[in-house]
Amino acid sequence: MDATYPASCTDKVLINKQEYRAKKWSFITLVPLTKLKKMIKKGLNIYELSDYFEVNIKYMNDCMNFYLSKYGEIFP
Repeated sequence: MDATYPASCTDKVLINKQEYRAKKWSFITLVPLTKLKKMIKKGLNIYELSDYFEVNIKYMNDCMNFYLSKYGEIFP
């Protein structure tokens, strides 16, 4: 569990939904798909992308996996 919840909140499904929504929001906000596609077309690798978007490598990888699972093969 990544966030803090009240002790009375034991609904794991609800917690997981909230965590997913928060991660989805952060991916869309910090690494917009249009900018990501533009930088990939410029030839940036994952390390350069993480520097460009000012996120760590794991986050960049998670973000790219999120976009791939949501939209399918969108990268050249």
